[in-house]
Amino acid sequence: MIDRSESVVVFALGPNPDDGFTRTVRTQDDFAVQQAWRELVADHDLRPEQVTELFTEWQPSTADALFIEQTFGEIELSHMFERPAPDGWDIAFAEASAALEAEIRRREAEAEATTRRIDESTKDGVVLPVLRSTSLPGSDIVQDAMQYLPLGDHIYVTLARMAKTPHGTIGMTPLLNHDFTDDDDVSEQFSTAIMALAGGLTLEGWATADGPIARVARQDSFQGGSAILLPGFHEWVADNTGWQDLIVAIHCPDELFVTPADSAMAEKMRRDVHNAQPRCAELRPALFRITGNGLDNIEFVLESNLT
Repeated sequence: MIDRSESVVVFALGPNPDDGFTRTVRTQDDFAVQQAWRELVADHDLRPEQVTELFTEWQPSTADALFIEQTFGEIELSHMFERPAPDGWDIAFAEASAALEAEIRRREAEAEATTRRIDESTKDGVVLPVLRSTSLPGSDIVQDAMQYLPLGDHIYVTLARMAKTPHGTIGMTPLLNHDFTDDDDVSEQFSTAIMALAGGLTLEGWATADGPIARVARQDSFQGGSAILLPGFHEWVADNTGWQDLIVAIHCPDELFVTPADSAMAEKMRRDVHNAQPRCAELRPALFRITGNGLDNIEFVLESNLT
């Protein structure tokens, strides 16, 4: 049974759901919102006019409802559960727990159905390599479940079948250990997948105040960031730009950015990667130096220090 003796109050400070403060309160406390607000004012010097929306897990008490109206005026209010009479909490807690458990089961079933739809939509898709960071949680589990190619100590590569879903999103079904027959099949599938990256690959460059930069992506938006694995990646970029010593930044799987190592843009890209938030579950933003063709000429420089 879920413990309902404590619940949360959320004070939103704007349209972004991440802009706000959450406080844990005693559920049955008639002055829970008031206590939470006093703590926030003391800790963060907030003003009532900064609050744009208030969410309480349980409907506020009469005392708290009056406090909210007098303190915050007409702001958006919402709650998950109706507040019971003083002698009805045991039944209310039981009903709330049952409702949440049912919602969890519904979401799990929905997730399973979504996975089945993605598997179905990608069964005829293209197999491509996926860059992954060893520093992300669950990396050891992924490496146990999938065949992978190490790219130094910080990055490794797995394979996935990819296609557009009926909703226009990108569906990705990882290839697991049982999708390979033997070591020769592993080598063959990795080689084929890496070469498939060249399909629809584009390079677009432009000048900036910090120096030149180019973007590499695939027309279908599938794993353009993995293009550094192509055997002739360095030669292809060098022939099109004249740059020989390359700095490559990958923030997300579908694209990469490249610039000469001696440019001011290279230092800017280093700072941007270092301070970037992860944007996908597989790869932390990462910076590489590439001086020639082949995996041996790909040097990992750094990755985002944010989690």
